[in-house]
Amino acid sequence: MLKDLLVYMDNEKRKKANAGPRAILILSIVALAGIALGIVIAPKMKKETLKIWKIKAVNTMENIKDKAKYDTVKAKESLENAVQEVSAIVKDAQDKSTHIRKDVKGGYNEIKKEVLKTADDITDELHNPAK
Repeated sequence: MLKDLLVYMDNEKRKKANAGPRAILILSIVALAGIALGIVIAPKMKKETLKIWKIKAVNTMENIKDKAKYDTVKAKESLENAVQEVSAIVKDAQDKSTHIRKDVKGGYNEIKKEVLKTADDITDELHNPAK
């Protein structure tokens, strides 16, 4: 069960890790397509167009950085949650193991007492046969 949980969490982590780069790639492609289209149909002067491109490029880079920071924070939060969940599962398993050991030891001692009592009873009957 723990192995299945770890495999599931690893798959989820990979999905989230792949989502950020794909989003950045799509955002970059859309931005470049917009810039190219602006070049083709922009009636403004060359200097003004270049200035606009620079502003848009800077904005795009800032958006990409913000998205990367956000994804990093979310990934860290997911990892911390996964560590807490796995730690809780391990602690629970250790507690159950301790209780099982105590129960087995207690049962062993009771059986031992019964066996010794039965042996004593048999010995007594052999030495003092019923008349």
